Amino acid sequence: MQKTEIKALTGLRAFASWWVVSYHLRGPITDSFLTPGSRIAKALDGGNYGVDLFFVLSGFVLAYSYYDAFPVFTLAKYLRFLWQRLTRIYPVHIFALAVLAGLLAANGFLGHRKTITGDFSGKALLLQIFLLQAWRVPYVYSWNNPAWSVSMEWLAYLGFPFLIRFLAKFDSGWSFTLLVAVLCVLTFGAPTLMELPAGHIIRILSEFPIGCLLYFVYTRGAGQSGLGNWAAIVSFLLALALAGTIRHFVLPLFVVLIYSLLLGRGVATTILGSKLCLYWGRVSYSMYMTHSVVLSACYYLLPIDRFTNSAEFVKGLVIGAYVTAIGASGALTYHLVEEPCRLRMRMWFRIPIRSEE
Repeated sequence: MQKTEIKALTGLRAFASWWVVSYHLRGPITDSFLTPGSRIAKALDGGNYGVDLFFVLSGFVLAYSYYDAFPVFTLAKYLRFLWQRLTRIYPVHIFALAVLAGLLAANGFLGHRKTITGDFSGKALLLQIFLLQAWRVPYVYSWNNPAWSVSMEWLAYLGFPFLIRFLAKFDSGWSFTLLVAVLCVLTFGAPTLMELPAGHIIRILSEFPIGCLLYFVYTRGAGQSGLGNWAAIVSFLLALALAGTIRHFVLPLFVVLIYSLLLGRGVATTILGSKLCLYWGRVSYSMYMTHSVVLSACYYLLPIDRFTNSAEFVKGLVIGAYVTAIGASGALTYHLVEEPCRLRMRMWFRIPIRSEE
């Protein structure tokens, strides 16, 4: 059954993607305009948690969209689901990887190795092509680094049909209470393990199921009378404030934020459901996957170091040029690569587009 898009969650993806971008721009922004350790600087330092927000959102949205797609598990349905997910993530992944490889070749691979640490071997490239690069411990920076999270998403997709059928067995009576307990344990317990060498795997194996569990709580309407617009705003602001300092509380705040937005009322829902936020929410994946490549090109063509002694206005123009390039490349990639390729790939098997993906 086709599900109605939850617009506020689509808009929330826009915030998550721009927060990650700000994290990778935190160096020049802090050096140019901020005092190290200030509240804004700490909020930028916590921008890597935008990925964690994506993981929770992904779990919820897939459960919301595909819960009724596996009443009976069959290999055909499983492969069809995996193909649907590939059409969503793979074209942009390969496009960004190809652009990066072209830039490295054009500018001299050996020259880049002096400034970029990581594994740029042929083996690492093959692992990235097949979305396996983040399945090793510890994770090593390689090629288009933001794609590590897509590698983790692919791992989650492989297990999602089994997870959702398992969770469905607990969707009643006392067993539902058990689901809520597991949700709480994961939400508060997982952050204590994320500094381990396998922390990147722990993130997806905890946060994606948290999103799925949140869907079951949502369908039961648990706690909805006690949450409202105030909860979304407070959790949003606290997440920004704590992400760069007391990080263990960020994941629980994301859960409260998402659940509050699901109630569909208040100024936060209105803003995130606006046309502007909806657009950048839909563009968010393309922008996320290409922003690192664009930043590498910007640092090479227009290095911020040249403007160390320039006025703040000039530095602002340079950083503004970076942000504009990132946004423009994301929008172009969305319209010219992501959407056309997704539609074409799904036409091969006559698979409809689900609005809430």
